[in-house]
Amino acid sequence: MISEMQVGSLRAQCLERLKAIGGACLRIVEPDEEGQRWMDVRAQLVSTGESDGQERLALYVHWGDASYDQDHRGFWGAGVLSEADGEAELAELASDLIEQALDHKAQS
Repeated sequence: MISEMQVGSLRAQCLERLKAIGGACLRIVEPDEEGQRWMDVRAQLVSTGESDGQERLALYVHWGDASYDQDHRGFWGAGVLSEADGEAELAELASDLIEQALDHKAQS
């Protein structure tokens, strides 16, 4: 079982990584027909064992074409990061990615 504190930590880590990706990587993406820059992003949660009876999960955030992902372990969430995303949208995206990955974990 994953504690609420760990879920909150995963969301915060994901948000920080999305901000970094948005700040650096979106600049190199070609705009679409409407002039918007966006890219696919994925959160990967991988079990790293247990500590104090709680399962520990490592977070990896991937971006760009999913066909280049070589590590298929763990549980995944997927979404789209846009240069138009503000703080609220990034926080919602981070939360959605983590919730999708945790739902994937719960179904396995």
